[in-house]
Amino acid sequence: MKWTSRLVFGVLLWWGASAGARPAILGVFSNEEGEFKTVTLMVHRSGYAYFHAAVMGTIGEWKYDAKRLELTLTCYDPQANREESLKFAFDAREKAYWIMDPETGLRATDSAGRLRRLSDKIPPELVAAFAAYPENLRRERAEREAHVRARRAHDEKLTREQPEYERLLVELGADPRAGLREEYHGVDTPGGRALRQALGDLTRTFPEDVLIDMLEHLPEQNHWNREQIFARPELTTATIEAFWPRAVEWGTHLNYSIVGNLAQHPNTPLAIVEKLATEPGELPIGAVGVAQDRVVQLAREALVATPPPSAEWFAHIVRVAQAMPKLAYTERGVQLLTELVKHPVFPVELLNGLAEDSRWEIQLAVAAQPYTSGEALARLAKSNLPRVRAAVAQHPNLSAAVLLELAADPAGEVRAHIAQHPATPAEVLVKMQGDAYYDVRANLIRNPNTPLEVLQALANDPNMTIRQAARAELRTRQQPAP
Repeated sequence: MKWTSRLVFGVLLWWGASAGARPAILGVFSNEEGEFKTVTLMVHRSGYAYFHAAVMGTIGEWKYDAKRLELTLTCYDPQANREESLKFAFDAREKAYWIMDPETGLRATDSAGRLRRLSDKIPPELVAAFAAYPENLRRERAEREAHVRARRAHDEKLTREQPEYERLLVELGADPRAGLREEYHGVDTPGGRALRQALGDLTRTFPEDVLIDMLEHLPEQNHWNREQIFARPELTTATIEAFWPRAVEWGTHLNYSIVGNLAQHPNTPLAIVEKLATEPGELPIGAVGVAQDRVVQLAREALVATPPPSAEWFAHIVRVAQAMPKLAYTERGVQLLTELVKHPVFPVELLNGLAEDSRWEIQLAVAAQPYTSGEALARLAKSNLPRVRAAVAQHPNLSAAVLLELAADPAGEVRAHIAQHPATPAEVLVKMQGDAYYDVRANLIRNPNTPLEVLQALANDPNMTIRQAARAELRTRQQPAP
């Protein structure tokens, strides 16, 4: 009887301790780091938990070792088709989990690895996801296993068909025209694979008339073969000129790499590449981007060539660059224009014309060139962008009118450059000594043309750094010349 009572008492004691401890390990835990450093663990009484780090999250099954105070979360990785485990050390006093290093088994030591308990309320949608997890996991495993079986079956098929594939590959080497036969046009057949391999091997030779017949007669579904054909070195300029309108149609509706290869082909006339780069129509961005890259590449080659490009060439490439449309977040035309204006023989009249461009990158590039005309600088001085006006304020060829205009600019960074400009009149420098912008007064001290009366005034400036610099400059100027 005593033994039975002790057993019952022990069970009740264990149950009470578990009931008291178990809620502490459940709930929402996070390091609260913010942004991409956030790590969150949500442990639910159902036996499932959700772990989220950076921008990815996963659900898995958890088990808790009360003796070791460790929680193990087991998740299924569908890509690797295996289970992976994450371990967390529980600190009962802090009510927090610490992420454990999978290699050393030691818990993290930095604050990012400490997941503090925030709440016991897990979002309802996640609770629903936990309930659906077993069935979703079963389905995901089944799909992955089916994929593995299909891949294995395909590999076995390739092994069985390898002799036929090799025979057809040899046949194509002896007679490239054989590729026009229907047996070479399958998607996943020995002949289809042999033709793709042969066309992709640029060490092989295909007569151009055979390639032309393939372009004409291949089934429409064989767009990957047409993509390969437009990369073949045997295609002449005449053939490319004849087929490029159809290539654009195929590239628009079937495979944009067809046009990409056309644009990169060394025998494609520059006029066609420029048209693809500037008048894309319905072409996918991927194809247009390749054409624009080709234009930029050819322009860069011309810029370093000897003799340098002519004025006519510069005028033409500027028009092309200006006509290039922006693709997503990339403006290759702007990039090219900023490179063109830096060339030492870039025509001044073109440079002055670009001063009217509304894009700040081009305005900055024009303002930075030493041979930009006073008229162009006067135009850029009225830009609504302070960074452009600041670039103008540093130009050595500013007219007196522009200097006076920028000396009263609303942007302090612009006035600061005028305060240090070697051509700023003394009377303007005197007026700037009371400017509230720190860098204006600091640059007045650095300007060797600043009158002594300005330095004397700045020697009593409210700012200690300005006072000290002004007094140091006064001492330097008062020293006798050697």
